[in-house]
Amino acid sequence: MGENLIQKRKISAAICEEWLERDKILSDRQKDAVCQYIRMHTDKPEELYQIYHAMNRGENYKAETLEVFIEEGQPILKIGGNAIRAALGQMKDFVQKMILITEKILPLGSVVEVDIRELKLETEKPVSSIKAVIVDRFMKKETEKQYVPYCGIIYPFGDSKKQLFFTEQAIHTVIHYGYTDRQEDAYVALIKREIIKKGYSSYSFAEAEDDKIRMLQSDINL
Repeated sequence: MGENLIQKRKISAAICEEWLERDKILSDRQKDAVCQYIRMHTDKPEELYQIYHAMNRGENYKAETLEVFIEEGQPILKIGGNAIRAALGQMKDFVQKMILITEKILPLGSVVEVDIRELKLETEKPVSSIKAVIVDRFMKKETEKQYVPYCGIIYPFGDSKKQLFFTEQAIHTVIHYGYTDRQEDAYVALIKREIIKKGYSSYSFAEAEDDKIRMLQSDINL
C-alpha cells in the first residue's frame, strides 16, 4: 500500500470522526462501523453511488460490503454488521456525505474526457465527448447551497471564456492526472470539512440536474 493512500485514509477517517461527533442518534458502534468503511474505501465511492441510486428508485440493493433495503417506506443501511435506519431524506443526505468523504478529487491540471450527453450540450458535430483541462473545483454561488465539483476549459483550445461545469458522473475517462502533494491533500480535506459543516451538496445529487448543469454552461459551440 502506498504512503499516499495510507495518509489519505487517515484524513478520511479524521473527517468522518469529526462529522459523526456531532451526531446524537448513532451509537458509538455504528459510528465506528461507518468510519471504518470510509477509511477502507477512500477513493472508492462506487458502492455508495449504487446504494444511493437504489434508494432513489425505492429498491433493495446488496453491494459487496453494503446493503440497503426498504422497510415500511424507510431505508435501512447495513454496514459492518450494523443496521442504520432513517427517513429517506436523512439517509440520502447521510450517504451523500459518505460519498463526499470517499470521493477521489482530481487535482488542477488533470485532463479528462467529458461525456457531452451528461452536460446536455447541443453540438453541430457528431461527437459524444470532449477533452477538458480542470482549472477550478468546488464552485458555488453565494445564494445557493449546491456546488459544482469541476470547471474545465476545452482541450486543446484553452479558451478561458468557454468553460465547462461538470460533475463526477460526466467524466468518462481520466487521461492525465494533475500534480498533487501534501498541500493538495490538505486543501481537499479542508474543503470537504467545510462542505459537511455548512450542509452544502453537490450538483451530482440535484433534482433536475440536467437542466441546472445545462444552465451553468457558457455559450459554447462545439
